[in-house]
Amino acid sequence: MTIAFEAPPEESADSTASVLLAGAARGDTASLMSLYDLFAPTLLSYLLTTRASRATAEDLTQRAFRALWVIAPRLPSDAPVLTHLLRLADLHR
Repeated sequence: MTIAFEAPPEESADSTASVLLAGAARGDTASLMSLYDLFAPTLLSYLLTTRASRATAEDLTQRAFRALWVIAPRLPSDAPVLTHLLRLADLHR
């Protein structure tokens, strides 16, 4: 079975991600949910290409977003969200 890696969101999503990250940093759960909608498919696809099972990839995706929720107040609003999510997922392996 071949799994196609989804391309990261378009560059125009960077400003959207910055606004959403700032909202998540303030405790806005809707912003975190929007970040999830924006980045979870890419993160999940990446994790599946690293030979993680579907269940493991889904678990790591959830853990990465929970960790992002915790560290969001310490991140600059223009932080590269996908980069942080990839690193957080790797830390939870």
